[in-house]
Amino acid sequence: MRVAFKNIAGVDQVAVSLNQGKADVSLKSGNSVTFAQFENALVKNGFSTKDSNVVVSGRLAFANGNWSIRVTGSNEEFALTPLSNAQPPSPELNGAEVVVTGVISVTDMKKSPAGMRFSNISREK
Repeated sequence: MRVAFKNIAGVDQVAVSLNQGKADVSLKSGNSVTFAQFENALVKNGFSTKDSNVVVSGRLAFANGNWSIRVTGSNEEFALTPLSNAQPPSPELNGAEVVVTGVISVTDMKKSPAGMRFSNISREK
């Protein structure tokens, strides 16, 4: 798995624990890696995923009563919903560059996830 992830352009470091069923992946600054690229590498190597803890940078948007983030580099868009104790973003963050910490759940390996449950949103520094 480590080799499969390292072969994705934009991946910096990979640490895999098969015993824990976990891979920690760090990306290079300015990458354009998509979540689908990781899913494809997993499936190709006989693995699957359910939840991925992520930290992403991008532009926050509020439209039709819902928050979303467009990820810098990959241009993927994820709808945002708060985890149990997370506070919704403040209105002044609409359109701001932010860092979002959260969880992306995969329920169908053939479909890209549309949403992210977040625990924290902060302004990009």
